[in-house]
Amino acid sequence: MARFNSGWIKLHRSSLDSKIYKKDSHWRLWTTLLLWASYEDQEGIPAGTVLIGIDDLAAFLKWPKSTLRDRLKSALFTERVSLHNSDRGTIITIRNWSKYQNDENEPRSDSVESPQETRSKSVENPTLIKNKELRIKKKEGNTGASALPRLAEIWNEHSGKLPKVRGCSSARLASVNARWKENDSEAYWIEVIKTLADSPFCNGASDRKWVADFDFLLQPDTQHKALEGKYGKRTSSVVESNRQKEDEYKAEQARLMAQAEKEYEQKLVEMGLA
Repeated sequence: MARFNSGWIKLHRSSLDSKIYKKDSHWRLWTTLLLWASYEDQEGIPAGTVLIGIDDLAAFLKWPKSTLRDRLKSALFTERVSLHNSDRGTIITIRNWSKYQNDENEPRSDSVESPQETRSKSVENPTLIKNKELRIKKKEGNTGASALPRLAEIWNEHSGKLPKVRGCSSARLASVNARWKENDSEAYWIEVIKTLADSPFCNGASDRKWVADFDFLLQPDTQHKALEGKYGKRTSSVVESNRQKEDEYKAEQARLMAQAEKEYEQKLVEMGLA
């Protein structure tokens, strides 16, 4: 079992925001693999690779082998590691190892510097002190404009004629983070936003001419009320499909009825009864 007992690795603070961090068992497995990975090519083991048997790893973590295999094959790990079998055991390779660990501007995991010296250099490097707000991606060509969180981008893309988001204050960003923490599925929020965008009520069809905006979306109950039909729920694709099939069925029945009547009348003519 290949295991390294000296040196250290880099672990970015943004890990606190990752999905894998929120699952204790997955986080334990992930950090174990990081700590056991080879920093550079050593004894035939490529950098970022752990040569370890499933039995040994399961025993170390005190998990059933089936549990370990399921977690390694989960979506959280398939995007982070690749697995290959060999005569020496299961080869687990950490994707993008060199990108996040092998940076010449950062202290190496097998260097002789003290942890205190490493932390001092890390503070000096701006790439290691970016917080979540600063890491929010700016749209290309939006130079000088405030960066928008992903939920605001989804709103701008799918809100139809409703007012668009131009920026986020700290208070608004706090609400965005709260809603996103409740549900971070983009498909879910697209459905909610399209429901509001397709609602006459949310588009000013009321006595007050009120129009829904991004702050309305951020209210705690808006998403649930929208999907419950409070503001006029969109007709789902399934319902639309069923309606279309029903219309087609009725049309076909009408056609068959007309054809039968025509054939009946023709039969009467042939018999001299018409």
